Amino acid sequence: MESSPFNIAVWMLIMMLCVAGSAVAQSGDPSHDLANLSLDDLLQLEVTTVSRRAQKISESAAAITVITNEEIRRSGMSTIPDLLRMVPGLHVANIDANKWAVTARGFNGEFANKLLVMIDGRSVYTPLFAGVFWDVQDVLFEDIDRIEVIRGPGGTLWGANAVNGVINIITKRSGESQGLFVEGGGGNQEQGFGSVRWGGALRDDFHYRAYFKGFNRENNDLPSGDEANDAWHQVRAGGRIDWDVTPETSFTLQGDYYDGTSRSSLLDNPALFPLGRPTDEDVSGWNLLARWTHEFSEDSDGSLQFYYDRTKRNEYIAEELRQRIDVETQHFFRPTSWAGITWGAGYRRDWDDFRSLTPVITLKDCCRKTYIASAFLQGEFDVIEDLFRVTIGSKFEYNSFSKFEYQPSVRFLVTPHEEHTLWAAISRAVRTPDRAETDILITLPEASAPGPPDTLRIIEGRRGVDAEELLAYEVGYRAHPLDWLHYDIAAYFNDYDNLVTGEEDLVPCVPLFPEAWPPGPPPTTCIDQSFGNKGKAFGWGVESSITWSHFDWWRVVLNYTYMKLELRTKDSSTDPAFDDKEGDHAEHQFAILSRFDLPMDFELDTQLFYVGRVRNQGVDPYFRFDVRLGWKPLDMVEFSLAGQNLTARRHDEYGVGNNVFASEVPRSIYGKVSIRWP
Repeated sequence: MESSPFNIAVWMLIMMLCVAGSAVAQSGDPSHDLANLSLDDLLQLEVTTVSRRAQKISESAAAITVITNEEIRRSGMSTIPDLLRMVPGLHVANIDANKWAVTARGFNGEFANKLLVMIDGRSVYTPLFAGVFWDVQDVLFEDIDRIEVIRGPGGTLWGANAVNGVINIITKRSGESQGLFVEGGGGNQEQGFGSVRWGGALRDDFHYRAYFKGFNRENNDLPSGDEANDAWHQVRAGGRIDWDVTPETSFTLQGDYYDGTSRSSLLDNPALFPLGRPTDEDVSGWNLLARWTHEFSEDSDGSLQFYYDRTKRNEYIAEELRQRIDVETQHFFRPTSWAGITWGAGYRRDWDDFRSLTPVITLKDCCRKTYIASAFLQGEFDVIEDLFRVTIGSKFEYNSFSKFEYQPSVRFLVTPHEEHTLWAAISRAVRTPDRAETDILITLPEASAPGPPDTLRIIEGRRGVDAEELLAYEVGYRAHPLDWLHYDIAAYFNDYDNLVTGEEDLVPCVPLFPEAWPPGPPPTTCIDQSFGNKGKAFGWGVESSITWSHFDWWRVVLNYTYMKLELRTKDSSTDPAFDDKEGDHAEHQFAILSRFDLPMDFELDTQLFYVGRVRNQGVDPYFRFDVRLGWKPLDMVEFSLAGQNLTARRHDEYGVGNNVFASEVPRSIYGKVSIRWP
């Protein structure tokens, strides 16, 4: 770490944290309790992602973490991926100013394809490259109720691609976000941002809200210290209506629209862009979701959900227009006092239109319709009341890529005491192939020697690629032995099979896309690379979290994660680089999150993250230290000053991969003013 006056100031802030704690202790009368939630209250929070119905965290047989609205506010974070850094078991890396790699339990990359992400139950997983475009996943933070994160398979209820985890961002009902909210600020990286939301009611049973937000973010840095070409800006607007039609029936309608432009530090590869590279990347889209829920009786309820999603991306490599329609229904009932059954069905249809902007990359079919038809059944059985519960179920799907798939699981929950919970699970999950693995066609000269290339590499998708499979074994323990202490630990062993590999073969070739070559004679030899299912992997690890809150005015959370992954190919495989993916994540990570309530309505929040070496990407271990100082002179007004990445002038979080040259994350300081009325 460099020696500078700024670093001295950083360590002085760390010392201030201890001094502040002493000051509050001596005052004996803090201005307000931390988030007005005790540890007991937090453990009684209800989550829906584990079983698709409301269930207390303490009764959930899964490794789950919940980020509450108050934790979001006090984190000082400005993007959803950064919020996820607070979750044990997740590896978050900032690729450049507008791109992130987010994964659970290994296999990290820009398109980490084994993590399902949803917003209010609406899947934002793209079947183009199998992953999430994080730059367009955003909501008004003020209106987020909570973010539920499951580490481990969720395919039994949520279907394909919920292999290593599920993230569900859940927003508040309109009735919980009434009145005016205005927010604005800026800094050196967050150059300017603002949002406004108004919530109202037409009747006691009919509430609505509408919002608008926008931001302009500065470039990250290059290793040389110069600015990277990755600045971006975006605007977003939307709204929600919640109508309680009857005491038993409710209806929700919500939607969002966004539009933005970003730049990227994509490598200037003349072979990839022989006709020149565009300078801007434009993204836009909108979505609409409708949900009907009805309580038939105390022991029976159901829902019907429909959503439409339209996204358009004009990128450096291609233009893509994608439309999606999704319909699903579910029903819960209790046939007896000791059993609960949840079942449901769904159908999703995607239409895409892909237009390449470089002659060397295309899809065999520019436009394709794909679908997933599914049904699931899950039962929860109280074998011994208040002591031993068994949950068993499976998802059944038929999709365009790998046809029929099934994803069963069995979960056990033991509660020998109301403050202690043991759970275990065995699950099967699958990751279905994507459009690139089945339809892509890439033709690139190999830079084997100076001068004209003598070899051509052809990467070709194959319609016969099978789904990747996971058999996961998990065990966990939660305890709340004292009013001010809670700890949660989960361990897992993952057995992967049929992982997608790039099988190579040398063959004579007929030249394709001659306009893509440098001057000289055409190549006569092809490296024919097609996708196969000849990879295997074993992953294991431990995820732990300890929450200490001995005082009403101070809460500390300690997280530690250990992830290990071993990859191997079958004897017949010719993939030369498959094993490299072992080093795409950090094996060791820890975080210390501290939340202080100070006298005179001040708040001091600090976060220290450590991420170990990411071997395959050449990323050295690094610390990230964030500080937020907040002040609420009035209930309706809040001022805050946030500093991020304070321990170094800049640092790497991601290496070179997929033709992306990662920029370095710089220090960031910004101020913010928030007004809530009434």
